[in-house]
Amino acid sequence: MVNMLKFDDKSLSEILANFSEERCLAFSVSSTTRLLPCYEHYARNHLSDCSELPRTLVNDLWQKALEGDFDLSGWGDSLEQIMQMIPQEDEGDGFVDLLAEDALASLAYSIRYLLSQDVQEAIWSAKRAYEAADQAAIKMLKAKPESIKFEQVVVGHEFVQRILLFQKKDIELLHAGDIGTVHQNAMAQAIFSRAELQKFNITA
Repeated sequence: MVNMLKFDDKSLSEILANFSEERCLAFSVSSTTRLLPCYEHYARNHLSDCSELPRTLVNDLWQKALEGDFDLSGWGDSLEQIMQMIPQEDEGDGFVDLLAEDALASLAYSIRYLLSQDVQEAIWSAKRAYEAADQAAIKMLKAKPESIKFEQVVVGHEFVQRILLFQKKDIELLHAGDIGTVHQNAMAQAIFSRAELQKFNITA
C-alpha cells in the first residue's frame, strides 16, 4: 500500500507535548469515542444490564475538552467504576469481549489523562484503538502469522488504516485548534460499523 500509515508512539509523544491540555484530552477521548460502540454492542448482547456510564463519561470528557474545564471532582471514583466494568479474561467467551475490554481500557486512559495531564495516558488511549483494529484485522485475514509479509498485510488492512487515518486527521485539526470538528468526527466515525461488529459475533 502506498503511503501506508503506522502507529508511532514517539512521534505522538512529541506532538502531544506541544498541545494544550484541552487538545490532548480531545485526542485521547476521540479514540475512546470511536471504540465505545464496541462496548455497547458487547453489553447489549452479553450483559443483562447495558450501563450508560461509559457513554455519559465520554460526553463529560468532551465537555471538558471543549470548555477547558479541568475540575477533577469525582473523576477518581469514575475511573474506579470503569476499571471494575472491564471484562476479565475468564469472563469472556469471544472476540467482542476483547473489543469491549479495549473500549473501556481506552476510556480509563482518557480519564487518567484528565487526572494527570500525562501525555502517555493519551497515547495509550489511542493505542488501544489501534490495537483493537489490529486484532480485528488479524481475525479477518487468512494470512498465517509466520508469513513473511504478515505484519505488512495486517498494518495495511482497512481496519488499521481506518483508525490511523482518523487519528492523523484529528492531529491535523487539533494543530489548528479545532476541537469542535474533532468531536463531531469522532461521534460520526466508529472504528467498526454495526455490520462489522455483528460479523465479529458470528465468527467469534
